Amino acid sequence: HNRWLNVVSGEASVETPIRITQAATFKVAHLDGGTVKHEFAPERYGFLFLASGAATVNGASLKAGDAVKSYDVPSLEISGDGEVVLWDLPEGAA
Repeated sequence: HNRWLNVVSGEASVETPIRITQAATFKVAHLDGGTVKHEFAPERYGFLFLASGAATVNGASLKAGDAVKSYDVPSLEISGDGEVVLWDLPEGAA
């Protein structure tokens, strides 16, 4: 709760139970009124999906089913209650 769980990654610096061949990472978080933050390397894509609940992402309000696509954003800060999924992808993967 209120922290990221890395599920899948091909990035050497990210520990996950499932490895892939692309420099991408998939993570999930269950928020209980907490906050998680994800830092992106330059020129990376982010795809964030709010599966349930309500949250604020970098000041924007989201509800279940909403998604955010970002590119070359330094970080995302997500606060609220619900299930969040995030892909961090290299340029050219989107």
